[in-house]
Amino acid sequence: MQIGNKIGPSVYVIDDFNKKVVDIDGDSVGCLSHGETVCKIISGVCPESNITTVEIDGFGDLGKVRDGLKDILCKVQGGEQIDAINISLGVSLSLEEISEYIPGLTEETLLDNRGNIIDWLKGFYDQRDAIEDKIANFKIVHSRDYSDLKKLVTQKHHSDTYETIKVLEQLSGEGVLIYIAGGNEGLARIGNYTPINPLNLAQGVKNVGAINSNGETTNFSNDSPLITDWARGTFHVQQVLGGQGELLGFDILGDGNVHVALDEVSGGEVKAKAPDRVLKESELPKEDVERIIELQGNVEKIVDFLTQVKKTLTPDDINDRFEEIRDLLETIPKELRDTEYSTLTPLLSARTIVEISSHPGFVDKISETLDGMKDKIPSVIVPDLADRLMSVEDFVKIAGAQDINFAELKKRGDYLALSSELTFYRSIGDGTVREVDFSGESGAVAQVQGTSFAAPYRLAKDLVNSI
Repeated sequence: MQIGNKIGPSVYVIDDFNKKVVDIDGDSVGCLSHGETVCKIISGVCPESNITTVEIDGFGDLGKVRDGLKDILCKVQGGEQIDAINISLGVSLSLEEISEYIPGLTEETLLDNRGNIIDWLKGFYDQRDAIEDKIANFKIVHSRDYSDLKKLVTQKHHSDTYETIKVLEQLSGEGVLIYIAGGNEGLARIGNYTPINPLNLAQGVKNVGAINSNGETTNFSNDSPLITDWARGTFHVQQVLGGQGELLGFDILGDGNVHVALDEVSGGEVKAKAPDRVLKESELPKEDVERIIELQGNVEKIVDFLTQVKKTLTPDDINDRFEEIRDLLETIPKELRDTEYSTLTPLLSARTIVEISSHPGFVDKISETLDGMKDKIPSVIVPDLADRLMSVEDFVKIAGAQDINFAELKKRGDYLALSSELTFYRSIGDGTVREVDFSGESGAVAQVQGTSFAAPYRLAKDLVNSI
């Protein structure tokens, strides 16, 4: 589909235009599709651009992306002038996943191993006919078969990834500028996981990471050596008012212009976003932190006891420690114990603990249940936990330091909020903290952020500079 009929740079946008997932007017209801938002950013920055959309249904099917790129390549080779392509897709591959196949692969050696990774993907492409035939004829007989089917689908995905990379390189060789989102898995580094967008492996493309208004890498942005360009990736949407105070529409870019009209939004109740918070009013009280840590420690003691039950404890040992374990169990909030009462019942008497000691699988089930309860303790102790701030040090204590790269966590901010995702804050003085990835505008009603939006912003800026 073509948007407008302008004489200017020709831009193709490959994206999902079906699902309304981006909230613009601040009522937490999706107003625009992902692709529509990308197009709004391009046309907002470069009004002269002539945008053509290539619609895909979701981000998972790289085959459709590949086919769309092949169609564009045919047009270019047929003489059509196409200046740029934007691909803001959530494709992910972890270095940890493929390092066992490519010796010596680390983030530091990523660029040197670019060709090796592409060759590894090519191995699946060379077997594509056999893989697709197996998928077409696959029959589910047992539940374990789903795992085998998932492996085949992953292999097909790798094959499609390789073919997509090769088409991207052909288009780049034809002189088309290609902008690809770098990925939004920057926070994965906190858990010692290193993701990349495999489409960023293509030679000659512009891989875009996201920065905030201060020029800092956003917490969500991938920042692997494959990233070639950086652009603003956080946008705080503001209302645009007329001379009489009437609402005219919404400004995504912070330039005072209407980028989204009133008839494009859902029109619900607006809840203004506040990038600044008063620490004294928002921070999780230290006594709550200490209580959470204490109760989680009690659960860990019970789990450690059950581990010993399976291995070394005699019936006499169990009887000697029973009262201690019962007292620890009673410290766990009642609402958590009640939801898992049937599973925890064997812990209510020394005799039943002795009985289950000869059934390791049953002991493991109780331990798994307790681990799940441990994770729920913070939100039970502090019901409004998602609205609270905690220091990164307290977060590590609560979440478990063994699973977290503290250095990665600390460099992202001083405090964080456990909302739908980790949101980091930094002190700005006078007892106030500000959201690290805040884009700088005040009076915002909604937030649009991601490398998905940094890529079209960079594309549009480059077009403006070339006109």
